[in-house]
Amino acid sequence: MTDTNSPESAATAGEERALAEQSDQVPYRYDYGHGRLPFFMKLVWLGFLAFIAYYCTVYLLEALAVELG
Repeated sequence: MTDTNSPESAATAGEERALAEQSDQVPYRYDYGHGRLPFFMKLVWLGFLAFIAYYCTVYLLEALAVELG
């Protein structure tokens, strides 16, 4: 145990105070992934892009052709 007037306890208390003052100012760093898109999300994106391509070619272009005459 250190004395309350020792440099170790003052540095520790100072560090704790600095961390307490800054803790709400620093955004939390999320470390839950590896930075790559998971495989199932790639499949979701590919499905979405395929749906958009199908919709545009079948419905949107046809509706535009009718509207523009």
